[in-house]
Amino acid sequence: MVCQYSNVWMLHDSCVAGLSVADHVKGISTFLQDRFLFATGYPFCPIRETIDRYLALGFTDGVLHKIMRDNARRLFRLDGS
Repeated sequence: MVCQYSNVWMLHDSCVAGLSVADHVKGISTFLQDRFLFATGYPFCPIRETIDRYLALGFTDGVLHKIMRDNARRLFRLDGS
């Protein structure tokens, strides 16, 4: 659905169960990189630990910038558009 509808976005908790971490990273690094948002389960998941987990997954800097900042800015129209 995320690829079919412009109003559907993904968070880490909406990833498909049963896929490996490598599968998630591959999907986010390719066709989902413009539709994925960083999120935490705060206060149940500490923010720093969640960020560290994202950083350890091996995303390129470009993909990290998108999922950690740029996509949210675009979705919430915080970039002046």
